[in-house]
Amino acid sequence: MTLEAAVAAAGYELVNLAARGATGSVYRATSLESGEQVALKVLAEATDETADRVAALAGVKQQNVMQVSEVLSLEDETAIVSAWVEGSTLAELLLRHGALSEARSEIVVSSVLDGLAALHDAGVAHGSVSAENILVDDDDVTLIDFGLGSPTATDSGNQPTLFANDRANVGQLARLLLQNKAVNEPPQWRVAAIENAETGRFSGIDEMRSALLPSRRARLQLEREPSERPPLVLPFLVGLGVVFLTIGAFLLLGPDNDDQPAPTITGIEQDEQP
Repeated sequence: MTLEAAVAAAGYELVNLAARGATGSVYRATSLESGEQVALKVLAEATDETADRVAALAGVKQQNVMQVSEVLSLEDETAIVSAWVEGSTLAELLLRHGALSEARSEIVVSSVLDGLAALHDAGVAHGSVSAENILVDDDDVTLIDFGLGSPTATDSGNQPTLFANDRANVGQLARLLLQNKAVNEPPQWRVAAIENAETGRFSGIDEMRSALLPSRRARLQLEREPSERPPLVLPFLVGLGVVFLTIGAFLLLGPDNDDQPAPTITGIEQDEQP
């Protein structure tokens, strides 16, 4: 049976091939029952935990997470049905337009963190956070793929490590977007936050968000702190200057050595000379 026939038997009609990657091929398809367009990913490799993972993903209903609905068994292949989301991948967007503005970059990072928080709360790691797996349509940002078809991403017994990997991947994404010198030179506090994210020093999404995307008040404080701390060398130089000025004035003027007139004694009558 052809793929088209197998998909039709499952209640869908293929429209076109949308993308092809290492973990499978994504098709645009139409539901024969509702007429809605869906994304149908035919996996290159399905694992024993694929169905359980899809069931967990189906329970995540958050605007930055692509809605997954069901698993299809297509004879020798397995396919995942999810909502069709318009937009270009972040990788395509960067390739076409170059660096994003700082404001738009912050929207992307914030949206990705929102989506990851929803996934992690449901006990599911994304498993493949990257510019290729983020769809952007204006200010709408959607996490897609979820590493489906990747054995490491479906290993539920290793979730803490997978969650940590997700956060580290967001650190790499933040470096790509927020530390891009084509836009501006990032402040030191943000450079440090990105490094901490990449090296896994944050224990959760909330902590990472506070560091990478602090509130306006916290950001103003962070940006003021360096200027409010006078360099330690300044008081030293001022004191040293005072010492040299004092020594220089002493050497230049020197002590007052001019002869002074001898003191006279008044009020005593001298004997008249004959």
